[in-house]
Amino acid sequence: MLGAQETAPDPGCNTQPCPQFPVFDAAGRPVYVGEIYDPFSVHTVTGPDGHPYQVRDPFTNNQISNNLFSGVSQKILPFFPTASNDGVFNNLLRVQSSKVDEHRVVVKIDEHISEKQTIAGSVFWGGYLNGNNGSLNLLDSAITDAPSKQFRVTHNYTFSPTIVNSLNVGFLRDTFFSGARAIGAGFRALGITGLAPLAGGSSFPHIGISSITGIGGTQGSTVAENRYLVNDNLVVIRGRHSFNIGGELRRLQRNEGGLPVGNFVFEATQSALNGTGFINGKHGGVYPCGHRKSVC
Repeated sequence: MLGAQETAPDPGCNTQPCPQFPVFDAAGRPVYVGEIYDPFSVHTVTGPDGHPYQVRDPFTNNQISNNLFSGVSQKILPFFPTASNDGVFNNLLRVQSSKVDEHRVVVKIDEHISEKQTIAGSVFWGGYLNGNNGSLNLLDSAITDAPSKQFRVTHNYTFSPTIVNSLNVGFLRDTFFSGARAIGAGFRALGITGLAPLAGGSSFPHIGISSITGIGGTQGSTVAENRYLVNDNLVVIRGRHSFNIGGELRRLQRNEGGLPVGNFVFEATQSALNGTGFINGKHGGVYPCGHRKSVC
């Protein structure tokens, strides 16, 4: 959709507020807000001031021809949401949301088996989830998910009033994910080639367009960590002396991974007028944009 015709203040005005006048291109055509120009239509015309200027032609009905979209573009465009109204700006109404969900559960059991031995165990599981639904859609959403599990068992055995042994066994499992709630199509699915390291496993790239909100580009990372713990401690009392003999074994397993992401940014100047605008002011005739007297 086209907006209203662009206006600019009279460059010869010396009072405030200055009156606004419509803006035309060097070929004498009105310039509208949000107008899209064909970047392949550049040609030279003679402006109203007698000088040559390069201009582009606007697309008919302000719609880009389908044959100008690459195969990659045709796969990416459907991921952009449809506008909620026909405005040039602020034309999408969407409810954004975010939430934090955190929980902890602990179960502990103690058992007195006999006068000589006892056993105790605990189980813990919990999680932390923090996320949102993105600006335009789930492709640029962000989520952090960090669940955790822990198991522990302790066995105490009394051999005699002066000899006591304590055995502990534990296991901890922590995982972490940070990225988009919806990974989306990667480079290979979108037809983006020439980036071999990323083609095999990538998330939806960031597609940014100046002056509007882009989509995608949330980088993903994962961590999975296992920790194993075994220790034993023997206490021996001999007269006035106490001896502690023991050892501990720990093992850590950690795996890290991630999803690479690309970043593509497009400027509005690629389909803009790419020329000079003119106004017909009452105080000094016709001035091109960029003239020392013009502010359009």
